[in-house]
Amino acid sequence: MSKIVPLFDYVLVEPIKKEKTESGLFIPDASQERTVALVVEVGTGRTSENGNLIPMMVHTGDVVYYSPNAGIAIDQNEKKYRLLRQVELYAKLEED
Repeated sequence: MSKIVPLFDYVLVEPIKKEKTESGLFIPDASQERTVALVVEVGTGRTSENGNLIPMMVHTGDVVYYSPNAGIAIDQNEKKYRLLRQVELYAKLEED
């Protein structure tokens, strides 16, 4: 079985499907904006113009927010992923 390994400042995420709203209404698949995702793999970071490595700000297991049109869709092993650049992420969810 092959594994997707992001390079440089790319992040592989698995969209999190919301099947219900907070009030209990079911959301059909077609209307869901998959803007919340679980980080599956991250690259090593990008190199600055002076040669310094700029580390990644997200890590495997983080929950992140992104634009529904960002990155590219990847289907592998019957799962749906998105490959995004780190700058395409808006925020990550942190526990209190």
